[in-house]
Amino acid sequence: MTSVAERLDASRRIDWKYLLGEPQLRDVTVLDPVGDDLRTALEVFADRVRPVPIDDIELRDPGEPYSDLVIVPGANARRLERALSLVPPGGWIYAEFPRRSLSSFRDPARLPGGFSPIRRYWVHPSHASPKAFVDLGSPGPVRALLARHTRGPIGRILSLMLRPAPLRRRLGPVALVARRNDSDTAGDPDHEDAAITRAAGISPGKGALVMLTPSFSASRHVIGLIVDPETGSLIRVAKTSRLADDTQLEAEARALTRIDTLPRPPRRPHLVAWRRFLGSRWLVQSAVGGEPMDRGAVSADPDGCADLITDWLSGLDRPGSSRPADDGRWSRLFEEPLGLLERDAPRNHVVVGLIGPTRTLVEPLAHLELPVCFEHGDTRHPNILSGPDGVGLVDWELAQPEGFPLHDLAFFLEYVVESQSIEHPAAQLIDPDSWAGSRLRTEAVRLGMDPAVCGPLVLLSLARRTCDHFRRAGTVGARPAESWRSCLEALNRRMAGREVGVV
Repeated sequence: MTSVAERLDASRRIDWKYLLGEPQLRDVTVLDPVGDDLRTALEVFADRVRPVPIDDIELRDPGEPYSDLVIVPGANARRLERALSLVPPGGWIYAEFPRRSLSSFRDPARLPGGFSPIRRYWVHPSHASPKAFVDLGSPGPVRALLARHTRGPIGRILSLMLRPAPLRRRLGPVALVARRNDSDTAGDPDHEDAAITRAAGISPGKGALVMLTPSFSASRHVIGLIVDPETGSLIRVAKTSRLADDTQLEAEARALTRIDTLPRPPRRPHLVAWRRFLGSRWLVQSAVGGEPMDRGAVSADPDGCADLITDWLSGLDRPGSSRPADDGRWSRLFEEPLGLLERDAPRNHVVVGLIGPTRTLVEPLAHLELPVCFEHGDTRHPNILSGPDGVGLVDWELAQPEGFPLHDLAFFLEYVVESQSIEHPAAQLIDPDSWAGSRLRTEAVRLGMDPAVCGPLVLLSLARRTCDHFRRAGTVGARPAESWRSCLEALNRRMAGREVGVV
């Protein structure tokens, strides 16, 4: 397994390791039967893996070395009881209970004395493909996850219904995490807390955890939302990289520092720490509260949402900083990423045929004076939050302190058009008479540019997005590639129309 995409896919199956106090997988025992996905992930990322049939445990040589971690897939009371005998003092157990095994009001996953802490997490939607791990020890984390997905009266009713712990355990699959006490660390709550909570710098008991494990192909990170144990309000965010390469998090830390130099920086998280801890580097940032500006929100009020985002983006302006695009931006943000795609993408992929025509259409931009703009880089849901204090954007991994104009606005407007189920949303960005095209032209004028540059700038942005996806995931994303193709065809049609006198 050598490709980035394959390693990322395998790593997602064991994101739960950050729920342990020690996330390094060294000597691991796993109870058979174990699925191929879990087996593969452990073989790639653990130092040593020992599958053990449950019936062999009683025959085990007492002198055999213990494992640091015992994993129990398909857990039930019998498998858990047998596995506990393999856990040494100071060792951890991680048990995956399927949906129905913890569906009663009682908790069958009780452990004997000598294990603490004992934490249970709702795994949403499944152990094989988790997107979130939610601490069931208090109502706050469940409220926080519900707030991300359910709003209005239904969300409030569910939040009240799920206050009792037995009801929270009925939500779905449950993961149990526990540590066997030893004399060296007994009673030390800091040592026993989840790694991602400790990395966030939260004192034991002062915050509860919702751990997000994004599943889209280019995502390299695990995200810990530290919330109030009762209310679910966000306190702090911690992020770490699934792979050894953490350059994207380093770029985010740098961007959160540099944005403070802008004349009136918009609402965003503030950098709390960028440090090495527990074998990884961690980015810790302050919370940005608010309701997600999701498809429902932008569909219900496209103009209002677009006004909020346009105003927010004006805070990224660098007044008086227009320079020729070939001041270094052109090579760094376009030619180098495009060259990587051109060299390494599959020869038969559709994007290979887009590269030459795109270069021809956008090349005149390289010689124009264009504003230098601070780019956020991913102005779509779930990165946009709207609250009483206005709009705030999170996830600055793709930020470029010296980027191109209209980049962020084009992505947001495409998202709004997508939410309205309009066919070929990227083509709408090219049409100056469309809702999205008109807004782009208005913003171009505000920035002191000729509106005629809108089409090439949008094409430049969509090509860059595909290149960036390829750089991060090692694959060409279907959605960004389709947007690029649609935009190129629409711009070619307009250019051809002008040549024959058609407006």
